[in-house]
Amino acid sequence: MKTYSHLARQYINVGRFAVPSCRFALTFVAVCCSLYVLVITCNGSTDRRAPLKLDYVRPRVRAFDQVDQLLQTSGCTGAYIDVGSNIGVQIRKLYEPWKYTGKDPNMQELAAKFGLLEEPTAEESAAGVVKGQAFWNSTSPVLPIFDDLFGKAPRCHVCAIGIEPNPRHTSRLIQLQSELRAVGVPVLWLNETAAGVSNGFATLDLSAGGGMGVNDVGMSVKSLTGSPFSTRNLEDKKMRDVFVIDLAELILNVQTLLETNLKVSASHKGNRKPTMVMKLDVEGGEYELLPHLLSHEALCPLDLIFLEWHNTQTRAREQNELLKMLKDKTSVKGCRPVVSSIDDETFLFDGQPFPASNVC
Repeated sequence: MKTYSHLARQYINVGRFAVPSCRFALTFVAVCCSLYVLVITCNGSTDRRAPLKLDYVRPRVRAFDQVDQLLQTSGCTGAYIDVGSNIGVQIRKLYEPWKYTGKDPNMQELAAKFGLLEEPTAEESAAGVVKGQAFWNSTSPVLPIFDDLFGKAPRCHVCAIGIEPNPRHTSRLIQLQSELRAVGVPVLWLNETAAGVSNGFATLDLSAGGGMGVNDVGMSVKSLTGSPFSTRNLEDKKMRDVFVIDLAELILNVQTLLETNLKVSASHKGNRKPTMVMKLDVEGGEYELLPHLLSHEALCPLDLIFLEWHNTQTRAREQNELLKMLKDKTSVKGCRPVVSSIDDETFLFDGQPFPASNVC
């Protein structure tokens, strides 16, 4: 019976060269590794700002693994999904509401930047436009809603998942996640990630937002055609490829994990369902996302959706059709979400110190 070493010598005895099998094996492995690195380098990108990683071709695995780990290790029985998280202030309001009570001292400055200093006209008031004193004197409207749905702070049984595509916010959100986790808060930000109708990639135009003077509000993503993380990132610094995750799949996955946690929770009573709230601020992406969420019944697990509409003048017909769909689809038994048009822009710049002692 021939041994493996005998077979190896058969294959490596070429012409007048005879290389010992062990030495050949090591050489062969080294060559293969070099070729692998070469392929990755050539296909990956020359973009030094976003080097290719294995995770870049697996956006779903990358995101869902993190979500699974958060909910499984924390034992959360409720969730807040912050789609379009910006610099993460809304999530901080969930756990540290005492820092965001009263009037935001920067609201008048913000009103000037958004052109909202003047009082609204009669037509604007009729259309629900908030301007002038009603804008800059406003306090955070989400605080009492969080109290009602999740109970009083610090609400450590609630996991928060933020989704934010803008790479300019990545370093801030990484630091914020680290600071909050250090004091026991179960949070996760999916950075440089957009919510979509499928898992994949999209292109973010960094020149399309309102600028960092207003935290780049108004920035949106476009579907990506071509290979992800291509050399165009280096050639055009205004464009950036980002991950996209299927929002419907994410919501339903979170629901399943929360239900599992509820079953083993000491506080579980009867058939109580997990409390889930979502903010959807995707700069016009709602016109594509909402039909997808409705078709997959992914809105039904939610108790409340903070939904901000965009481009309402040019897309009024689409908005009305979607509102009708929302009413029809969510009025069936077992489908429970309340759709709120509240757009809480208070404390847009945050300005509050990170927690210095345990929150949870």
